[in-house]
Amino acid sequence: MELISEKEIETYAVQMAEPDFELSMASINALIGHLDVPDYNAVLARAARIARERGEADLAEADALKSLLHLAKATGVPGGGKPFRWLQNLGLIEQVDGRFRFKAAKPEPMT
Repeated sequence: MELISEKEIETYAVQMAEPDFELSMASINALIGHLDVPDYNAVLARAARIARERGEADLAEADALKSLLHLAKATGVPGGGKPFRWLQNLGLIEQVDGRFRFKAAKPEPMT
């Protein structure tokens, strides 16, 4: 019984956790069916953790976007206006890596 490396486990798990990977016994076995039981189980467990982490990150991003939309409404975004541009123009949010987020607080200069 030859065990595979942690890097190989991670490689298989990342492939399985991709959104376009078909989660069926046929596709799973085509990818990792040749592995020994401990490695097979390790890949499945790691793939499940990756998928769960991605899901949690997606939920956190959705919650943040919802908060930004509530803020836009509370600040009087004009009807038909673009809420994120509105908030950005007010200096309340910033765009980083193509995503909007609350603007990071910066310390005021001391006088």
